[in-house]
Formats: sequence, C-alpha cells, structure tokens
Amino acid sequence: MVINACRAKKYGFSIIAVTLISFLEVVVGFLCTQILFFVENGEWGGTSFFGAVLLLPLLVMLFSKMKCVSFAKITDLIAPSGLAMYAVNKLNCYVAGCCAGKLMRFTEYGVPVYFPSQICELSTTLVIVLILFVIERFKIFNGKIYPIALVLYGISRFVLNLYRDSKPFVLGLPIGNIWALISVLVGVLWIFISHRNFSINTKNFDKINEG
Repeated sequence: MVINACRAKKYGFSIIAVTLISFLEVVVGFLCTQILFFVENGEWGGTSFFGAVLLLPLLVMLFSKMKCVSFAKITDLIAPSGLAMYAVNKLNCYVAGCCAGKLMRFTEYGVPVYFPSQICELSTTLVIVLILFVIERFKIFNGKIYPIALVLYGISRFVLNLYRDSKPFVLGLPIGNIWALISVLVGVLWIFISHRNFSINTKNFDKINEG
C-alpha cells in the first residue's frame, strides 16, 4: 500500500483508487497463490507465489475493463509492490523453515550446511524491485514494468530453484522452474506485444498529422 501510494501521482491515480487497487492486489493475489497451489498439489492449504505473478494480471485486465482504467498503468503500479510483498514473505519462509535450500556440505563437526535459499530469494527480489523503481522513470518502459518484472523474477527463480530442496516434476526440474520459464516466456511476449502496439499507434498518429 505504501509503495503504491507514494507513486500514485506518477500514474495519475487518487489515493482512494490506489487504496482499492492495493486491497485487490493483496486479496486477489493471495487467492491466486492458493489456486495455483491447488493446481500443483490437488489440495488446499498452501501457497504458490507464481499464482499471483501469472494469474493476477488476468484479473487486473478484467477489473480495468469494468472500471475503464488503463490496464498498463495498473500493472506498472503494482509490479514493484507485488514483488516487495513476496520478498517480505520470504522472511516467514525462513522462520518456518520452508522453501529450504539443498544440503551443500557438512562442517568438520558434522553440522549440515544448507544453501540459504530464502535469504537469496529475498535479496534478489529486492534488487529486482529497485531495478523496477529505476526503469519506471523512463517513458520508454511505460506499460512494460510488469512484464519486465516477470522476466527478471522468472530468471532469478529458475536459477535459485536449482539450489532449493524440491522434488523433480518434469525433465528433472522442480515445478517452480517450469513456472519460472513460463513467467519469462509470458514476459517476453508481453513486452513484444506492447512494443508492437506502441509502434502501430505511433505510425497511425504520424499519418493523422501528415493528413
């Protein structure tokens, strides 16, 4: 909420609108994590963050059409805050001991040393959030913040998932790696479509001016 409120003016949203968007981001995003966990495991009671990453834009698209609000502006707004929430959630994972890393070695005293998966995911996600804050200052990235987040987050999760203690799903890769690849693919396609639409609109605008 705070991250979105601080950037409300930049995207032309009122505080009331940002409050509503932030509320929907949290509630709907949480539901999406539950849905994807059910898809993965066939039961309720857990969370899969890629559910929020991949499903939330679809619901935002529906909301934007109902309220006649720019889909691009909403997704640009919520991309950093969504990843920031995930980073904070990694602290809960660390405390709970879930999402643990693989066993790397034993010390000379026989103490197991595990890869610090939760801390690495938290750190890399915060770095991505900072990158998004920087690039959103440039107009060339308007409407592309969320897909860029998908690409960067997908790449980081794919690499770090290789060091997480997860069961193989297909081709020896955990399910998280599959979602990470899908995240990158969706992000790249989204950027391509956004850039193509921008180019078409620019050409049409130039033709109107010439006429």
